Amino acid sequence: MGVGRQTRLVLLVLCVGALWSGPSQGTPHRKDPPDGRGEREARPAGRGDPVGRSDRQDRALWDVVEALEWTVDFFRRSYRDINLDGLYGLRIAEGQLGLMLEAVEDGSVHHTVRHVIHRLGRIKVRITRISHHALHMLRSRDMEYFRKFEAVVKEPFLLRTPWKYLRTDGEEQREETMTETWFPGNLSDHCLAEVTGGLNSEKHRDRKCTVSERCWRFITASHTSGYTLSHQILWTILGEHVGCMENIDKYARRRGMLEGTQELRHRHCSSAHNHMEALMHRGAAQADQDMFLETSVLCGMLGYRDFLRDDWLRTVLAWQLPSGCFGIRHTPTRRRLLGEKLLQHDCLSHKSGLGAAMMGMYARCMMDPACNWRSESRD
Repeated sequence: MGVGRQTRLVLLVLCVGALWSGPSQGTPHRKDPPDGRGEREARPAGRGDPVGRSDRQDRALWDVVEALEWTVDFFRRSYRDINLDGLYGLRIAEGQLGLMLEAVEDGSVHHTVRHVIHRLGRIKVRITRISHHALHMLRSRDMEYFRKFEAVVKEPFLLRTPWKYLRTDGEEQREETMTETWFPGNLSDHCLAEVTGGLNSEKHRDRKCTVSERCWRFITASHTSGYTLSHQILWTILGEHVGCMENIDKYARRRGMLEGTQELRHRHCSSAHNHMEALMHRGAAQADQDMFLETSVLCGMLGYRDFLRDDWLRTVLAWQLPSGCFGIRHTPTRRRLLGEKLLQHDCLSHKSGLGAAMMGMYARCMMDPACNWRSESRD
């Protein structure tokens, strides 16, 4: 009896040790700092192993989850140095995972990959913790700039837009490029801060949902490309994010846009999709990768399923660097969203944030039957 009891105790200790060792590699203790020990420092081998069922879609899901974990681990190590743009991408990823978890609660997500749901839930917790620490660092580094764009990063993006496809039948299809000769960065930043209430003046202080004539002309301009086009789309997203859609739609209808913001989004994302198709057809140069990620993430956030494709996913996965980030291999890219920042190991803050956002978006789509990922997958 004594020997049997001791044997059972030993087995119990071994089992508890085995259970404890798993989470310590991917999910630190909740009281640990975001750069605490115990988290994974290197990417595990075995990319492509199935996470649930053994078909192609499950392997793609595994690749996405692993890439997302890898990128989040990069931000865990680098949160002190990232800029606002990197945190913006993390907040989008956090929101996409949050929407996926909401769908789980109402029973609309695949239950055959329940363990993947738990894994993604743990990733979301890590993103939330990293974001909170990064917020404090950004606030202390440049309070004036942080206050201007605080609405962009203070909360996760939870745009509850249904999955849909662009209706392009009968519309003009043009062969477009991603090249732009001029990006009105100062005007774009002004318009983004105007609608979110971040303008630092007595006239506009803490006053969101403002739509000036100058900014409306910029947001509704046709035949734009590159970052001008992506920021036109971003403006509508931030407007919804801060609760301004009713005001913006009323303004749009007064200006003859009867379907309101949805009409504007459809037009801009249709044009953006033409850009994406042309870009990927000829092969995305390194200088265009950030632009591709930003535009795809923004239109994907709006529910446009056309921007989530297996062949595009494989291309983006190949851009991820050994450190887990998305960055540069030779020369730096141009300034984008609000500003890019070069980090260690040739990592780019904004581009890495967009990489995390895109992986979160693909994970949500693959888990949601309404996204119809299986039937749309490509070899």
